Amino acid sequence: MQENKQHTHGFKMPEGYLNNFEKDLALKLKLEKIPSQTGFKAPNTYFESIKGTNFTSEILKTEPKVINLRKLALVGVSIAACLAVIFTFTNNQNDASLETIAMTNIEDYIISDNISISLDDISAEISDDEIEMLEIEDVLFQETALEEYLLETIDTYTIINE
Repeated sequence: MQENKQHTHGFKMPEGYLNNFEKDLALKLKLEKIPSQTGFKAPNTYFESIKGTNFTSEILKTEPKVINLRKLALVGVSIAACLAVIFTFTNNQNDASLETIAMTNIEDYIISDNISISLDDISAEISDDEIEMLEIEDVLFQETALEEYLLETIDTYTIINE
């Protein structure tokens, strides 16, 4: 019942393994006959003889072209600074400011209701001391204006006669 299983083990040879064996062996033998070193060899004193010539000194003297980035950056920054200074001084446009705008223009703008300002807004911006100073200046202005008007219009002879 038991068949012949004496030589059973886990190793098997793949099919066709030995078919190309002769060709592979012949190729390997041919490769072994080829020398492993190349046929090119420099003479022993070759490099010493080159050291004495101008050829090596010229090679060592030549330096690659290098662009100095610091110098380039310094030039760029200085040009930018010059342009900034030029544009600062040549750009003298008349900007509108409170000094250049006439007070009558501002009053006309406010009166024509182009801007809405309430008394609360004005009182928030002006302190009590400033309001008192404005009232005092207003009273003094009215008194001096009245005196000037009277001096200009009243005839002194008429006052003396009355």
